[in-house]
Amino acid sequence: MAQPALQVCPICALDDDVAVQKVDDEWVMTCASAEHPPFEWRPASQYQKTISYRTGIGEELGVYDTLLGCLLPGLSEYGVIEYRFSQADPSTYRHLLGRYGHTAIAPSKYTTSSFLGGALGALWREGAMTGTWGSATGYWSYNQTVGTYGPAGTPADGPILSWATYAADTLGIDPATWPPAADQR
Repeated sequence: MAQPALQVCPICALDDDVAVQKVDDEWVMTCASAEHPPFEWRPASQYQKTISYRTGIGEELGVYDTLLGCLLPGLSEYGVIEYRFSQADPSTYRHLLGRYGHTAIAPSKYTTSSFLGGALGALWREGAMTGTWGSATGYWSYNQTVGTYGPAGTPADGPILSWATYAADTLGIDPATWPPAADQR
């Protein structure tokens, strides 16, 4: 059994203090963050595929269901989905900005975008949606590549709605900006 990818702690929603070790025949994740007592869990992939990856603060805030509702037909670049999330649940988005920050506000090691990207990855692993990598555009171009996501069953090799196109054509805004974080500066 291959070592699982590093995971985000379901308690603090960070991966900074997560360690991976093999115990007997299973992988065990441990978070030793100073924000909470030591927490241990086993990646769901070791169990039945019906086990959900939806845990922690993301589950408590309803982030996973909201993200699924932000998907458009076909594949969309990450920025499109984060923008739609900010509009679909503005109070949760503001809460996440206050907790994790955003590069549009100030440099940060772990941001709201990191958190939401991790939640999208969990939904992807769960099979609730399709995901692949694509070119980052507009505000997100500093990343070069970003996740692109669509409803489950969407072909991963289909066309991608970029943030640059969505911002300019649908929203009528400059794709180089990130308006959802503007009021947090």
